[in-house]
Amino acid sequence: MSNSTKFTYLVMLKDLKVGNHIMLKKCPCKITNIHVLKTSKYGYTVACVFGIDIFTDLKHDELLPYNGEVQVPYVTENKYILIDIMENGYIALMDDKNNIREDMKLIDDNLSIEIKNLYEKDKEMNLIVLNAMEIDKVIAYDIKL
Repeated sequence: MSNSTKFTYLVMLKDLKVGNHIMLKKCPCKITNIHVLKTSKYGYTVACVFGIDIFTDLKHDELLPYNGEVQVPYVTENKYILIDIMENGYIALMDDKNNIREDMKLIDDNLSIEIKNLYEKDKEMNLIVLNAMEIDKVIAYDIKL
């Protein structure tokens, strides 16, 4: 196992639980199940960790040493005000310090369609953006009243 990076930190697997984040097959995932297998005759305990990729929703699983260290991604959620949706699909967002970013693109999913429809109806909204491993994804919105 490699050391911590600027995108991950090390944690003992036995200290993690369902709902925590973990790197499975080099993907940032949310743990859905941890199945601890019987201790081997050599004294090693292994766990099968199941998770869902936080960006693609793909399922991953991996056998890992239960008493060993695993990589956990730094995951943050930030709230931005939606300023504009451009024709090329990129969005303009403003944070709470009035910094503007225009480097994110809405993907073609149901959430993005909802956001575009509300924006076309002149609804002001905040977007919740999940960040990990230098990847950003809009995961939710709330309409400003």
